Amino acid sequence: SHTVCRLVFPSLGRIYLQNWSHVQSYATKATMTLEYTDNSKEAQTMKAALGLAALANHKYAEAADHFLQVRRG
Repeated sequence: SHTVCRLVFPSLGRIYLQNWSHVQSYATKATMTLEYTDNSKEAQTMKAALGLAALANHKYAEAADHFLQVRRG
């Protein structure tokens, strides 16, 4: 949907630019706003993005929690 593109793609662009505060902001908004199942590709992408942002901010336990929530599929 259009909402998915508007929330997911900016987060991915911020990862490339290593703008971690924006990654965290967009990923959190997407996680709370989007209507998708917990197993959707978008949900898994946002969990991984949140893990990367936490890792970049030296929050290793938080990063591990986010990464452990990512499901392959």
